[in-house]
Amino acid sequence: MKKNILFFYTDSKFKKFIKDNNENIFSKSLFLKGLFLDYKDKKDFSEIEVLSIFIDIKIDKEELKSFPNLKYIITRSTGRDHINEVFCKKKNIQILNIPEYGSKTVAEFSLGMLLSLLKNLNDNKNQRGLDLNQKTVGVIGAGRIGRHFIKLIESFGVNILISDPNKDKKLAQKYNAKYVSLNELLKKSDIISFYVPLIKKTKHLISKKHFKKMKDGVILINVARGGLIDTKALYDNLINKKIFKLGVDILEEEWDLYLKNTKNLSKKRIEILKLNKKIIKMKNVLYTEHQAYNTKEAVERIWNQTLEHIQNIEL
Repeated sequence: MKKNILFFYTDSKFKKFIKDNNENIFSKSLFLKGLFLDYKDKKDFSEIEVLSIFIDIKIDKEELKSFPNLKYIITRSTGRDHINEVFCKKKNIQILNIPEYGSKTVAEFSLGMLLSLLKNLNDNKNQRGLDLNQKTVGVIGAGRIGRHFIKLIESFGVNILISDPNKDKKLAQKYNAKYVSLNELLKKSDIISFYVPLIKKTKHLISKKHFKKMKDGVILINVARGGLIDTKALYDNLINKKIFKLGVDILEEEWDLYLKNTKNLSKKRIEILKLNKKIIKMKNVLYTEHQAYNTKEAVERIWNQTLEHIQNIEL
């Protein structure tokens, strides 16, 4: 039978999930474990009409050359920054994502990461920690995840500052939070956490000049996207101790860390890769390799919505 649906996956249970829930879709599907680069020029993708991926598969002009008949890309994520949306639009390729599957999941993870850093749970040699109570917590982005994080953090008796162009007065009143400019948030926060998508406008939202405005000894928590922070500036401010501790679930160009062959990477990406390798080895850094979303319940929601997307499209 013609295979016109392609799944790139890493969890072996995913393939069984598709088979158990829709035998027809399973019979039309090709399942490849790993990354696109592992199969490029080795597999014929000319008949593929539906491509289901996670954020570890980057889809740009070059990748799309392998899929001449592609009609849909279904990303098993909320973020779509790993897909060239402009080029897909030109080629009439529709992109479907998972709008909501783990806002509470990621917010819980973010809080857990922060508490681990404050209480030195990732450093057995240094047992004396810090209180969260009375700290000023800056929240950059008060969308679904940011709102849940604010709800969780408020109970610790912290001062909450929010930077978001869309102000919600009810949210601020309910959790005793204050909307401020990004600059004011950077200057006053003991802890800064990120919950904004990576788009052209937010690329390197935090650069060298922004770090200069932060308090000495600031704690950063980033469970959003690595590209929000300039990697060179991040590394420099870890070295000079401006950043006391960093909790990071994602890094700029993070998937390059898993490439076996990096010869084809641009000079810029190689530079970022080298810095990332240094950052994740630092004692004051907690790096969790994109696990903020990864709970049993959240993954089940992702899989169910992915299957629903495929069932609803016409091939």
